[in-house]
Amino acid sequence: SSNEQDPLIGVLLLSVGVMTFYLLDGHHWIVRSVVQSYQWFPLGHLPSTIPINAIVAQFGSMFVLGVMLVAPVVAVLLLVDSAMAIASRTMPQMNIFMLSIPIKIVVGLLILAGTAPYIRSMLERVYGAVFTYWQALVR
Repeated sequence: SSNEQDPLIGVLLLSVGVMTFYLLDGHHWIVRSVVQSYQWFPLGHLPSTIPINAIVAQFGSMFVLGVMLVAPVVAVLLLVDSAMAIASRTMPQMNIFMLSIPIKIVVGLLILAGTAPYIRSMLERVYGAVFTYWQALVR
């Protein structure tokens, strides 16, 4: 509809992410968070103190959770790249670069399929952590 080319896996992951968001009642969390933000910080009133430590802790937690989501794929693809580098040094007449692309695609899809059952629990932790830190902002 927008005349842009998108990768099929990216569209699939976006659809799964949106579906998981709705299955975890994320849309209810957004409405609840908007209501709570008006209760905590009414219009026209600024908070007297801003808890910088809670904000920094939330950013740190989101970074750690993001790394946890991609760590298995990054680790396995690093191993595949290392194996391809060794193969390239031992067989210089073979074009390893052209061979490595389909191998990395297949390995990436296999890792994605292997980690799919754990994505829901990880997303529950990510979405739940947001509200934990929001409670710390109010205190």
